[in-house]
Amino acid sequence: MLLMAAHLVGHEARSPARDTIEALGEFEAYVRALHRSHYSLSTDLTATNLGFKDSFSPSLREGIQGAATRLIAPWSRLRARSLVKDPLRLHLGSGLSRREGWVNIDLLGLPTDLAWDLRMGLPFRDSQAEAIFHEHLLEHLPLVAVLPFLRECLRVLHVGGVLRVGVPDAGLYIRDYVEPSGFIASFRPGRPTPLLALAEAAYCYGHLSLWDGSTLCLALTEAGFEHVTERAFGESSISPAPDGPNRRMESVYAEGIKPG
Repeated sequence: MLLMAAHLVGHEARSPARDTIEALGEFEAYVRALHRSHYSLSTDLTATNLGFKDSFSPSLREGIQGAATRLIAPWSRLRARSLVKDPLRLHLGSGLSRREGWVNIDLLGLPTDLAWDLRMGLPFRDSQAEAIFHEHLLEHLPLVAVLPFLRECLRVLHVGGVLRVGVPDAGLYIRDYVEPSGFIASFRPGRPTPLLALAEAAYCYGHLSLWDGSTLCLALTEAGFEHVTERAFGESSISPAPDGPNRRMESVYAEGIKPG
């Protein structure tokens, strides 16, 4: 079961890195490869000795991006005004996945329309947006920050506006762990055990919270949205559905409407 470790290191089977991995135990090889792939700033993925620099997490990089983004906030507020149009659709935490017809918002250094730190709220007036979409963003927030963030989305939407949220479906992982149906084996192949695959979804990639459809709907409802419904991939009142194709297998979605 060393396939996952070799894949994460990113070298051919007969590379020195692969030879070193094969000299390690299955669990240790996986942990080292996962650490370098998801937690390290080091670009030397062939190194087998974990040094001081390997202990840094992506949060340091994001901290630097966030600081730079906040530094240009006055300019970004002016930029936000120039992006207001009818209809106004906001794609929050867009990362590398731009959506045409949407204002793509994320930290400085990413391919955005607007560089903005979402921890500062949204740089738009009340009731300006027709739709807001974020996908695989909510799980990066601590639970205490979720309702304030969703209520900020509510503020910016106009009456009847739609919020669509997509998150990794922890329920799907847990169900497959308890009664295997092939999801974990196909979506995260080569992990030494199913529990390690489940743990990746819970703890890696900067995740701070777990979600399923009912939990997501509860949060939207308590944030003030009405007609909240769980949605499947591609099933949306927003046309066209903005969901990313790479999120299809592991995601659950919910939509809510701003009441009048």
